[in-house]
Amino acid sequence: YGYHIVVKTKYNVLDDSLSYLFDKAYVDLVRSFYSCEGVSFASTSAEVLALNSTLSISMCFTSTALYSPSSIYYDPTFWISPNDISSSSIPIVRGRRQLMDYIANLKSVYKA
Repeated sequence: YGYHIVVKTKYNVLDDSLSYLFDKAYVDLVRSFYSCEGVSFASTSAEVLALNSTLSISMCFTSTALYSPSSIYYDPTFWISPNDISSSSIPIVRGRRQLMDYIANLKSVYKA
């Protein structure tokens, strides 16, 4: 879609001394981002990153979504109701297809 994606993890999931804390599939996913064009990793705070982003995509219901004026929660599992009260009125996007549609719509809005 032509966006630059910045990944911010709470912990350094690639640090071998912490590997026992994380699911292997999650570590593999984060590791795969290193080889993706247009993807970088943030070393700044989540708040600064969110305030300087076009869109902040956060896992449900992390507080980082509250920092950005344009945030969504992403639920890849379809377990969370789109109307969940814990969302603090931040939209919940469920599944890959809905996420891709949301991003495509965002691109058309910012196309001006």
